Amino acid sequence: MLSQPMTLYHFTDPANLPSIRERGLLPASLGVVNRPPEKAVWLTSCPDKLPADFNQTLMLTVHLDLFDRRLCSDPEEELGPQPGWFIYRGVIPPDKITFP
Repeated sequence: MLSQPMTLYHFTDPANLPSIRERGLLPASLGVVNRPPEKAVWLTSCPDKLPADFNQTLMLTVHLDLFDRRLCSDPEEELGPQPGWFIYRGVIPPDKITFP
């Protein structure tokens, strides 16, 4: 199967940038209510979907293969899938990230 590139975005605190440059985006607790604890990286296909509770954030551009099995649509089934939101169940290495 041929790879098909997909551009997604991740929002983070600027203080995290040195660690992300060195180790990539590491999975963290999703914080999904009424589900077993799960770790992943939150991503969105819409760069304007900055969460309202973020005061000072940095947007990173992430380039992944659309058919990567670790890439999944938003798991919040209680609210229904949220269009444009994804999770990645694994580490996203620095070479897959475009830094500002």
